[in-house]
Amino acid sequence: MIRIPFLPEGTRVRVCRSELFPLDPEMEGRTGLVLVRSQRGRDGKVAVQLDGESTIRTFHAGELEVVDPTTLDLGQAGSAQP
Repeated sequence: MIRIPFLPEGTRVRVCRSELFPLDPEMEGRTGLVLVRSQRGRDGKVAVQLDGESTIRTFHAGELEVVDPTTLDLGQAGSAQP
């Protein structure tokens, strides 16, 4: 069996409100790319580089929703546009 992470690296995501985790209101609705996915299961931490930022932020998988499941391009990390 091959395990595929819930949010593979390079997936475009949007930060959303979660019932389980507190969220900075300024982060809600922002988009970015998944850079690193924790291997601790579906609720593990996910490193995301938000569009227009060079900083890498950590979110729980429940705080992210897939924007475009076909986009797997790490070359766009940090760009202002998707």
